Amino acid sequence: MFDGYFLNKVSAQYEDRLLIIDTINLQAKVDYMSILKKNGFDLVLYQNDLQLRLDLECRKAAEKIAIIAHPMDYIPYDIRQRFFSFELKLESLFPRLNAEAIINFPGLNYDLLTMAYEDDFDDHYEFDQTEDFIIEKAYSKDNIKEFVDTIYASINDDLLKANNIKDWYAIAMQKARADVEGAKANFYGNDSLCNSKFQEFFLAKYGALTMEIDKNGPVLVKSAMEFMHDHSKKFVVIVMDGMSLFDWQVLKTTFIDLKFHEGKSCAMLPTTTSISRQCLLSNKFPVELEEPWKQSKEKAEFIQCAQAMGYDRLQIDYQRGYDVEFATQIKCGAIIINDIDDMVHAQLDGRAGMFEDVGKLAKRCKLAKLVKSLLNAEFDVYITADHGNTPCVGIGKLKNTGIETETKSRRMLVLKDFADKQKYLNTYGMIELKNKRFLQKEFDYLLCAEGQSFDAKGDIVMSHGGMTIDEVIVPFITFKAVENNG
Repeated sequence: MFDGYFLNKVSAQYEDRLLIIDTINLQAKVDYMSILKKNGFDLVLYQNDLQLRLDLECRKAAEKIAIIAHPMDYIPYDIRQRFFSFELKLESLFPRLNAEAIINFPGLNYDLLTMAYEDDFDDHYEFDQTEDFIIEKAYSKDNIKEFVDTIYASINDDLLKANNIKDWYAIAMQKARADVEGAKANFYGNDSLCNSKFQEFFLAKYGALTMEIDKNGPVLVKSAMEFMHDHSKKFVVIVMDGMSLFDWQVLKTTFIDLKFHEGKSCAMLPTTTSISRQCLLSNKFPVELEEPWKQSKEKAEFIQCAQAMGYDRLQIDYQRGYDVEFATQIKCGAIIINDIDDMVHAQLDGRAGMFEDVGKLAKRCKLAKLVKSLLNAEFDVYITADHGNTPCVGIGKLKNTGIETETKSRRMLVLKDFADKQKYLNTYGMIELKNKRFLQKEFDYLLCAEGQSFDAKGDIVMSHGGMTIDEVIVPFITFKAVENNG
């Protein structure tokens, strides 16, 4: 895998003072800074030589330090002498391959490349030879299977140590990476243990997450408006209905020329659009929503929330779709895009189908163009989702059982008739949300078990409404105007 390979190449196992000269902006392709952090390095990002000295002085007690700089940056001689220097370029990392072919391969997975490279000892110096090597070896079914198996083995080890939401964010991200590559070869890891452990954690800690703080995003989507208001003077939130971390891994390949920060957030339970998206836009808990099972009040809830935060009505706008322009006075905007949720509910080919459909959406670059236009208008832009999605097999359709009005979501029931509750728990193995702290107390809330939905018996579908890691943990992506407008 690339992590260990990279650490070996930069001599991180032997040196505790590293100077990495990134000649190719590799961080935009693969997050090697996180690899260094995970292995105990304090990072110093070069700004200027004076600031570098100040940063190093502040970290002089650190056991390990890595300076990240670029070729034109001036590094004083005495600092160069104290640090092991490595010029980060593809020719140094993969000397038997053609660097240009690597750079130009779209969405290249450096883990797959590394695994294939370490098992191959031939030279592939020419552009075409490297391209063929990537397609035939790096993306071979055997290599992908080994990658997915390795990631899931690592996830299962991490489950034993996961005791806070940030641990689960890291697991969810690893899982999304493995599932995306697996979708290309129609091979998937077994995520049952991961989902059962996450369910235990989330049921126990859901109420306490309101007290958690994360610098990269709101821990619960309910706090998204607060977070964005606190971090931006002028912003737009793009809510991609139903977008999971899996979907984001595909979409984000179109943002390679923009700077963004990747965070995570947790959907509200049940993970339906009417509940979680309204909570996201209103800064309210489900019990506080005027119409928790309908979306007719969504726009009004958003406007009311923005006004409560101090925005004048003329500074607030709510729109849908990609062809959006905001008036110059707008300071707080919301855009709802339903494409991914529509794909989820029309999906006939599971994760492989989602990969294909979201890939086609990504190639149209509609989302990237929208983000660029908003950044040019000096908005900070946040992309997030109300909930994710998960593969399911239908266990049979139900009719006239609950009050939940969003009929597309078939992974949960809201019951008035408490006498029926035990029947559904026993017959379908459903999960009861006994902690109703955020919900209306007069109803009972039942969620389908992992991998099940109330669709036609045996149908393979994508759905949401339950409590799997893919439904709950969603992307929260930040694009700052000041970082992207030169």
